[in-house]
Amino acid sequence: MHIARYIKLRLALFRPALRCIGYNFRLYYPKVNVPNLIISSGGASSTLMIKYLSRFIECNDQDDKDGLKHVPYPAKTLAKSRILYLYDSPEIVCESLCRRGLDLVQALKLKASISILWDRGSIREELLFAIHEQIKLFKGCDFGTLLCIEYNDIWECKRDIAKHFGIVDPAFVENFPPRKPRKNGKGLLGESLEV
Repeated sequence: MHIARYIKLRLALFRPALRCIGYNFRLYYPKVNVPNLIISSGGASSTLMIKYLSRFIECNDQDDKDGLKHVPYPAKTLAKSRILYLYDSPEIVCESLCRRGLDLVQALKLKASISILWDRGSIREELLFAIHEQIKLFKGCDFGTLLCIEYNDIWECKRDIAKHFGIVDPAFVENFPPRKPRKNGKGLLGESLEV
C-alpha cells in the first residue's frame, strides 16, 4: 500500500516539476485559450470564484488542468485575457496549503527552486518566497486587463468584478455567494467564499 501511494505521489509531482523547470528557465508558459482568467497562489478562494464566475463567463479550469490558475508571473500572453488576480497574506496562504498537503506541488507551480524535490526541509521557505514574488509581480503588472483583489475585499468588490468581466446580469451581484468562515487546524483564519 505504501509503495502505491509513493508512486502516485511521485507521478503527481511530475507535471508541476516539469513546469517549474520551464518557468525557471523561461522555456514554458501555459497556452492561454480562454478570454477570462482567475489566478492566485492558492488559498484565496480562486477555485470557488471560478465556479461562480463560470455561470456567467468562460473561465480557466477550476482544477488547474490548463495550468493557468496558479501561474507564477504575468507573461505577455496573459494580456489578451481579462484577469482577476486574488491574493491573501503569504503566511495565511502558506499555512492553508501546508495544512492541505499542497505545499510541495504549489511551490513547484509557483516557480520555487526545483531543489525542494530532494531537500524537503526548505519547502515552506521556498513556498513563502514564491507567494511573495507572485503577489509582487502581479500587483506591479501594468496590464489594463488585470484586476487585483485582496481576499478580504472580494465581497466589497463584487460590482467591480462584474464590471471587469463585462457581466451585466444583475443576478451576478444579487446572488454573489456570502462570506462563510474558513478554518485552519487552530481556528478561524478569515472567511471563505462558498458556492
